[in-house]
Amino acid sequence: MLTPLALLELTLAGLLLGGIYSLLSVGLTVTFGVARILNLSHGEFAMLSALAVYLLYQFTAGTFNPFTTLAVLIPLLFASGYLFERFLIRPLRQKPAEVIEWAPLLVTLGVALIIEDVAFIAVPREFGVSYSLPPVRLGALTLSSTRIASLVLVTAIAVGLHLFLRKTFTGKAIRATIQEREGALTMGIDVNRISSLTFGLGLSMAAAAGVFLIMIRGVDAYVGLPITAKAVAIVILGGMGSILGSLLGAIILGLAEVYVSFYSPAWSFTVAWAILIIILLVRPQGLFGKRAERV
Repeated sequence: MLTPLALLELTLAGLLLGGIYSLLSVGLTVTFGVARILNLSHGEFAMLSALAVYLLYQFTAGTFNPFTTLAVLIPLLFASGYLFERFLIRPLRQKPAEVIEWAPLLVTLGVALIIEDVAFIAVPREFGVSYSLPPVRLGALTLSSTRIASLVLVTAIAVGLHLFLRKTFTGKAIRATIQEREGALTMGIDVNRISSLTFGLGLSMAAAAGVFLIMIRGVDAYVGLPITAKAVAIVILGGMGSILGSLLGAIILGLAEVYVSFYSPAWSFTVAWAILIIILLVRPQGLFGKRAERV
């Protein structure tokens, strides 16, 4: 039987996990929406970010604040994503149509496998950080201030991304390209540049997700593809190309996963696919997707 205190703690943990998943899924959503490419290496960059935090934490003997790595890893992975699209993805668009259909998928999968193997050579075991802030006490209630701070920062990043997409010219160009790529071209938007910027934006969100993820659980070199699979499930759950849908889907998955893990941790990964199957049976276009018209 769940006590009110345990329910509050589980809800806080679920919201934080959902927030982390939202950063991953929104990054994957905008990348897919603009480039029409499913980046299978998306989760690997979150793992690399987590690995960087771990190595820095070990190097400094646990004396530094992992939150500070956000200021370095977000711009670093933004630049990596920009170059990733510019030199690995864009050249494939010049290939014949039958190659364009599958080559980008294989390229991103190949990058994912290479990153996994290199990371395993660096740290051939599960890794994590034991950083924690003093707990917050409200009468008889004790809450993890590390989780609260993480949740606040995740929310701030999500709100910042929302404002960027809504208020800036580049953000509006990204949304226009997601909604209608050909229309964006006719309006004079440099779709190639937007595609590179979007890959950078997607990987910067993955970087942030990796920083927060390693502070709540241990990860290993091969966690990237399962994370990508969850992000894909969230994107489909919310509706392909729907940023709002990805946010809501991530929160649903995070809460469900934490509640299920409380009773049986072995089922935590299965719950993502169970929810996805149910949603697709009831609403095939996802929560906020548009139903395709039959011809």
